Amino acid sequence: MRLPIFYCIFLCLCTLPGYGQEDISEYRKNKIQAKAHTGFVWMHRQGVEHLVQRGVSGIQVDFLIRPSGKADWHEYAGFPDVGVSLIHMRLSSAELGEAIGVIPYLRIFHIERNKFSFSGSGGLGLGYLTNPWDRTDNRKNEMIGSHLNLAVTLQSNIGYAIAKNWQLLAGFAFTHFSNAGTRKPNLGVNIPSAFLGVRYALGSSWQYTDVHKTTLPKQDKELVLSTAGFTNQYDVLTSQRLALTSSIEMGFFSATGRNRWHIGADLFYNGALEDFYRAEQIGYGTEHLFQAGISGGYSRIIGKLAVFLGSGVYVFAHELPALRIYNRLGMRYNVAHRWFLNGTVKTHLFVADYFELGLGYRLWKK
Repeated sequence: MRLPIFYCIFLCLCTLPGYGQEDISEYRKNKIQAKAHTGFVWMHRQGVEHLVQRGVSGIQVDFLIRPSGKADWHEYAGFPDVGVSLIHMRLSSAELGEAIGVIPYLRIFHIERNKFSFSGSGGLGLGYLTNPWDRTDNRKNEMIGSHLNLAVTLQSNIGYAIAKNWQLLAGFAFTHFSNAGTRKPNLGVNIPSAFLGVRYALGSSWQYTDVHKTTLPKQDKELVLSTAGFTNQYDVLTSQRLALTSSIEMGFFSATGRNRWHIGADLFYNGALEDFYRAEQIGYGTEHLFQAGISGGYSRIIGKLAVFLGSGVYVFAHELPALRIYNRLGMRYNVAHRWFLNGTVKTHLFVADYFELGLGYRLWKK
């Protein structure tokens, strides 16, 4: 799995611009937009030429919700469109089949000049691929080994107003499907595409005033304990293994509360290391399935959601199948006063190790 698209989305989210009230009144409307895609599967590794025999065609429908203005982040993020994208793509070979995605949507930035507009959008959600690798029926699909995958998209949108509430759309997109190492093979399916479409704005603008705003309590720092787990696989000949992560971290917030930095310690249990040691004929014991590291990271706070990026270094590891440096990219969502959900992809540079899904608890905060 190659993950440059994750980092592009994160860096763009970190630079979300703000807009004055006079700039955003036309965007406080619900919208629906449809796009027709044409593109190709990027052959990012030799040996998969048989999977890129034809182009990719697809349809995307987006349902966008106007921001209410009731949260601080609506204003400082520029009142972005939020919603969900539904994507269906016919991939480049019979072995790959078709891809379906349900992806939460966020407009990253927006610029408007007269009838023209330019915006960028991104999202992370779930994808379903119809024809994953199968030892008996589909051995040629060396890109994806599971039906259920993560789906990521990053898109640029050029709009031209043709009538009240109507816009023509054109742009470019990059869409990525991967199971984050849960089941091999997992080279990932990367799809660059161009699209044409149309957007319709529903109803009238909702007028925002400061009376409607609710302010979240600000924090200076916090101490967090999180635990997450999932399964991963060393190669197609081995079974899925349990992977667990426990982390404790100290977080420091910016003065505005929009950004958070952290330092922490991580303890990993990775059952797939057992298959790696056996394949490489490395002696091991049960204790060698554990790894420990120290890490640091950054989060962009968007209301109850935090988009998270971190890096760390192993301080204990028996042998490594990849780099001594590990990375994380994912999201956290507050579900209660001290509790949050955590979904993170752990990688070694751009190669996925496993997916972390779990809970976190704030032991202390100020």
